[in-house]
Amino acid sequence: WILVSQLCDGLCRKGVDTYLFSASGSKTQAHCKDFGIGPTVLHEKRLSPEEFQRLVIHEEELLFEKMIETAQSEGIYVLHIHQIKRMCPLVEKAPKNLKFVFTLHDPINEERADIMKKLSALGNCYFASISDAQRGKWGLKFAGTVYNGIDTEKFPFYPHPQNHRYVVAGRIMPQKGFEDAIAAVESISGSELILA
Repeated sequence: WILVSQLCDGLCRKGVDTYLFSASGSKTQAHCKDFGIGPTVLHEKRLSPEEFQRLVIHEEELLFEKMIETAQSEGIYVLHIHQIKRMCPLVEKAPKNLKFVFTLHDPINEERADIMKKLSALGNCYFASISDAQRGKWGLKFAGTVYNGIDTEKFPFYPHPQNHRYVVAGRIMPQKGFEDAIAAVESISGSELILA
């Protein structure tokens, strides 16, 4: 979720009044609202899988409810959410004057496509893909593609690099294209690939 924090910080630097609704302990330059809800992952090992799932759903619903209350009281009309699982029932109950933008960080499979269709039918939900390829075969409408950003203070751009070191980062899964990155770097003599 560092991407979400960086997005909030980038918006703040541009002068956008930004709120982050997240677990306590989250770091951001935005107004952080956690409502006393801690990271559920801290409870995963002490609870059974069923108990942990119930806790996640409860905390997610509570955070969503508090986010809606804050949006109404603070005059926030656009809410950017970074997952769609279990969102339909919550968004259906939300005031119709609110707009929801969903950025999808995972591949779109049949289950996610069905959820997106239901959300789209509500009329106040919009979707951003993180790549054009992510959209796949589903024929869903997207507001646009927004590639994941990078903190250029930590990773400055060098138009004329002195070495041939390349980095690819992400979860190791077929959709991320690690094999393509390895093949590309192997084709460049004297190059090195860092997998992060």
